[in-house]
Amino acid sequence: MYSDPFAFDPTRFIEAPGKAVQYDPRKIVFGFARRICPGNIMAEAFLFSAIVHCLATLDIEKALDEVTGEPIVPVYEYSTEYVVR
Repeated sequence: MYSDPFAFDPTRFIEAPGKAVQYDPRKIVFGFARRICPGNIMAEAFLFSAIVHCLATLDIEKALDEVTGEPIVPVYEYSTEYVVR
């Protein structure tokens, strides 16, 4: 559905001259028309509140190496498995 689905690109949902807006999945996630989930507004508000609370109260940063004191850069590996050991 997206040209590069694994890339973080929030601009794909913003309209620009000469660029079509890509489909927003939030329009069908909670259903539509008469079968829409009545808790969708509360669910999105709760997620927003939880994320903002974590960002406001926690110091999120990379772990430091005990010997050198340098930040440890994690290695990102993608997998198609549902459960990773």
